[in-house]
Amino acid sequence: MRREAIDTALQAAEAAKVVGAGGLRMWMGQDGFDYPFQADYKLLWDLMVDGLREVANAAPELRFGIEYKLKEPRTHSLIDGVSKSILFAQELKVKNAGVIIDFGHSLMGKENVAEAAYQALRYGMLSGVHFNDAYGDWDDDMIPGTLNLFESLEFLYILRDNDYNGWLTLDSFPFREDPVKAVDLSMRNVKAMINMVNTLDIKALKEAQKTMDAVATQEIARKMVFRD
Repeated sequence: MRREAIDTALQAAEAAKVVGAGGLRMWMGQDGFDYPFQADYKLLWDLMVDGLREVANAAPELRFGIEYKLKEPRTHSLIDGVSKSILFAQELKVKNAGVIIDFGHSLMGKENVAEAAYQALRYGMLSGVHFNDAYGDWDDDMIPGTLNLFESLEFLYILRDNDYNGWLTLDSFPFREDPVKAVDLSMRNVKAMINMVNTLDIKALKEAQKTMDAVATQEIARKMVFRD
């Protein structure tokens, strides 16, 4: 089964080359455990590192983004946070591995999404972004900007401030909504939030951040949203 999984990833890499894609997103949802004493952690990590290294080395021209998630379908995912993702990518010892930030996954892991993005950017590891929104307890995959507006704005600000030039992709599941309308609204929301971030007084914000004055920074940030 493991060999079949690696071969499937290798086939996906070949397909990515054919269509001219720049990389692959690797979500290793089955790599984890459910119970105490169930797992040989060293064995699981060794197998995971060895398997993805094989795939990455087979397609050095592609960028492999590791998409982390706290849990589901396992109760514990091996790669469950941004820091562990960076560590894993570094352990591969290849030049074409990085991290995918999924907005909802990060919220689910109780991360500050903007800080998580900065961590990946700091180490040159941010390979891509999945934009959506969520309540933070599950992978809700809802329309961006509908729940966590200020967190979304800070996330976009960090991407801009650190010269991220990759894709902003949608990862949402409109189970009951019209999918075309949901995607259209998602795109308009993201574009609107980018325009809001473009109005941010970055010089004033950075000056206020030197003292971490919460009120002063919020006075600056709220101007993106409120027009009083």
